[in-house]
Amino acid sequence: MSKNNRIICGLDVGTTKICMMIARAHSDGGLEVLSTGYANSSGLKKGVVVDLEEAAGSIKKASQEAESKSGISVDWVTIGAAGDHFQSFNSHGAVTIEGNHQEVTAVEMEQAIRAAQSIPIPPDREVIHVLPQEFFLDDHGGITNPVGLFGSRLDVNIHVVTCQSTQNQNLINAVNRAQMRVKRVILNQLASAEAVLTKDERELGTAVIDIGGGTTDIAVFLKNAVQFTKVLPVGGTHFTRDLAIGLQTPMEEAERIKKESGTVLTERTVENEALVIPGIGTRAARSVSRRAICEILRDRAVEVLELIKDQLWKAVE
Repeated sequence: MSKNNRIICGLDVGTTKICMMIARAHSDGGLEVLSTGYANSSGLKKGVVVDLEEAAGSIKKASQEAESKSGISVDWVTIGAAGDHFQSFNSHGAVTIEGNHQEVTAVEMEQAIRAAQSIPIPPDREVIHVLPQEFFLDDHGGITNPVGLFGSRLDVNIHVVTCQSTQNQNLINAVNRAQMRVKRVILNQLASAEAVLTKDERELGTAVIDIGGGTTDIAVFLKNAVQFTKVLPVGGTHFTRDLAIGLQTPMEEAERIKKESGTVLTERTVENEALVIPGIGTRAARSVSRRAICEILRDRAVEVLELIKDQLWKAVE
């Protein structure tokens, strides 16, 4: 395709579902969605690959659906990924501006960013994102692009996202086995933020909370920059498991009950409303109060929100 009419492909690899989108990027910045594909996820747990062949099969199924709808064969994809092996930190770096005029060039800007990255990371981890937050020129901040400005010292604050190299490679291998190559891996909540946040929300301060099947992904924005990211190993499947254990019913039934009858607003349930709950194995079905079912979901929701709140407090420390 020409540069004025590029085809781009995004792949969201989640714990419960795999989604692919094929789109055409136009020269004016517009994006035209051509097709989407969907498949139930297999071989993944809490965002990481636990069975390579099953994961590859799910990815292939989603890609085949998207390809058949658009008539386009996908070679390269950008992956949105999660998992509690992703970790992040903020860092600071500085360089002295050389030369008679002391004008900041792109070279000095990159040097400052590299200086901020100089904190050693364990050999089993790799950097996937380096996100500048704010530049300072001779202690004057609020600068987003220092190139062309004059000063003697350039400082920068950055946000760095790392992942466990082996887990990242397992995900890439699963995509490769689905007969596609990976252009880059993006932290899921950053992709979500691109989709939903406005410029004002990024500037004034917003937290993006993406509760998925196996993980809850958090990103905090302020002054149009990423200030904090975190992946919690808890999601929708934990609600389902709580129901399965509390009701002594199969996971498939617990998932159905959650989707069809579940709510965390227990005060809106009818006092005497009941549901017939299938038993495990040879155990007989029995009647259970819908309010009691929803109280199980509410308790888990409160726990998840408390975990999120704890992380948001860390973001402002």
